[in-house]
Amino acid sequence: MVKLVLKEMEELDFILVEIAMPSGARLTPTLLHEKVFLCLDVNSEFEKLRDRSFSVLAIRDSFIRHPQEMGDNSINVDCFAKSSTLHVFHQFIQMLSQWRIEILQTNFDPTGDVSN
Repeated sequence: MVKLVLKEMEELDFILVEIAMPSGARLTPTLLHEKVFLCLDVNSEFEKLRDRSFSVLAIRDSFIRHPQEMGDNSINVDCFAKSSTLHVFHQFIQMLSQWRIEILQTNFDPTGDVSN
């Protein structure tokens, strides 16, 4: 998913990806890209970057990785970006639904144009 975002939403300044701890997963080269930040608290980082007018996409999941974890196996995405990137964000959401990934909520604000 991140690879597609990097390719299609080149104008993004940052992509925030929520990580679960403890984790023994190996990181792919895509997740080591200079625009990608792995965060435990995606919400606060998203707000900080948005408030500084950076173009940012946040990807959070509620996957159940262990029988004792709580979750609903959903993905939540937020985007704050320039108008031209927001068009691609809508395509990204449509693509996720084609993959049968249901987006339960987005805090996408169509007035979030940060262009000068």
